[in-house]
Amino acid sequence: MLPSLRVSAGHRHFDHRAAPVCALELGYFAQEGIEPPDIAASGEDDRTVEALRAGRIDIGLDISPAKVLADHLAGGSLVIVGSMANGVGQVLAGVPALSSVESLRGRRIHVVEKGSGVDWHPLRILLRKRGIDPDRDVILVPHAPYPLFSNAKRSFERDEADARMLLHAETPHILAGGYKILFDFTREYPVDYPQRVIVTTRAFLAAQAESLAAFLRAMIRGYRFLRDETHYATAMDIVRKHITDEGLGFPPGITDHFMSSHYFGFKQMPHDGGVSLSSLQRYIDEEALEGRVPPGLRAEAVLESGPVREAARSVDLRYGDL
Repeated sequence: MLPSLRVSAGHRHFDHRAAPVCALELGYFAQEGIEPPDIAASGEDDRTVEALRAGRIDIGLDISPAKVLADHLAGGSLVIVGSMANGVGQVLAGVPALSSVESLRGRRIHVVEKGSGVDWHPLRILLRKRGIDPDRDVILVPHAPYPLFSNAKRSFERDEADARMLLHAETPHILAGGYKILFDFTREYPVDYPQRVIVTTRAFLAAQAESLAAFLRAMIRGYRFLRDETHYATAMDIVRKHITDEGLGFPPGITDHFMSSHYFGFKQMPHDGGVSLSSLQRYIDEEALEGRVPPGLRAEAVLESGPVREAARSVDLRYGDL
């Protein structure tokens, strides 16, 4: 049996650890020949990245690709070996007075998190493409609650913001409430666009290839378990059993009613655990548009996809492509 690995999520929400805790509870790690990992959560990408660099953990579960690119440009050795969440399943909603993305100039945008967060990163790119400087031409209102229409409506009615990103599934509620859909990101971004990726160091990749392979096989099985709606009740029982850290579980503003049906984020976990080279390249090109990476940087510089492809093949051969 291979020894246990030290892994950590950067983000604070429960779904970023759901796959490994389900794989642990269901015995997938042991079945793949590796001791169950020590699963932590730092609450911030930067903390997880620092722990990787310092050798305090072996694998980061859910790092923003932007952090890996920054490390690469600084001469670091972080490398992407898989994906945790793909796609941009959100829409940009606004108050009735807004008529277009361009009408956001000078307006207040409610965001869950700044930087490379899932609700701010793609919106920054959209604003730039429409001639709006996201740092100067709009007003950011931080600490938005969970992206449900009920939360946004409350903020709009209190005149706290004029627009914000919401889950695509909230579209019917947004329109029925008399609010506007200013942009649908699901029409712009492919389903394999990387939002959160699995990261390690090149030293670990070289020295612990067998352990990484076993870990990735268990993670892929965890993803597939979570993606299956028939497992949802069992999955959430496991999540609630294992994820009890204060402030590192269920986000503020999420409702019991919303959680009563299959959680959308589980479908964003890639069936094969992999990262699309073309979609990662798109992410890099967008970072170049933001001025954070030089034009011409290639995805191959930060991606090692061989281990996860082989892990997916192994899982398919033994359990079927389910």
